[in-house]
Amino acid sequence: MAHNESITLYRWILGQFTADGSRGREAVRLIGPELAPLIGPGDHVLDLCCGAGPWSFFFEQQGGTVLAIDFADFMIERAQRDADHRGSRVDFVQADVLTYDFGEDRFDLAVLMGNTISDLAPRDFSSLSREAYGALKDDGVFAVQYIDGVVYFESERFPDEGVEQEEPVRITRRYKEYRPEDAAWVMTYTNESTGESYDYTSHIYPAGLLRALMEPHFALTRSTRISEASFLDVFAKQLA
Repeated sequence: MAHNESITLYRWILGQFTADGSRGREAVRLIGPELAPLIGPGDHVLDLCCGAGPWSFFFEQQGGTVLAIDFADFMIERAQRDADHRGSRVDFVQADVLTYDFGEDRFDLAVLMGNTISDLAPRDFSSLSREAYGALKDDGVFAVQYIDGVVYFESERFPDEGVEQEEPVRITRRYKEYRPEDAAWVMTYTNESTGESYDYTSHIYPAGLLRALMEPHFALTRSTRISEASFLDVFAKQLA
């Protein structure tokens, strides 16, 4: 996660996004086979907006040395507890990916998984991609997993309201508005056990926009459709 504006929601549903949580396990099951060929023993991996670390542990299992960064302290704390339990050596860092110094020519693979790109305004993602470019080695790869917001809503299968989870607390969601000025939609999430509500802003990234933002520094090498609206795009670093 990139910004503290999303912390309330993810704190409510943290358990689903751990390596052993329902969403974490399912994501690794579906997308892991597509990512495994991108990493070899001894490769250095930069896991951006790592959350509670499900992908960090996956890349370590493939033989990688992983630096994992997230803004939310409670996410990093949970990831570190899981790392201690697993005997993992992933380096979990609590920091803002938009300001953290990744260094130069350090990594073989950078990833932005779990549609966390939607937490970033396009100008912020463009800045992040430039920083990732500098941090990658000459033959480095940047993989982004995202939901194409246009496909998502055109399918007309996303309800105006619904239940995000039942346990350990009931979280409901309701569509609030579309903000054309920054191409984002807003959902109101409510913790039914406390009555607390939170407006979550999600920036829409059609495939064309994502690839246009990457073009100055990266070339698309592969795009895999994970589900109707979910994609994994793999980009190679373009040398000047």
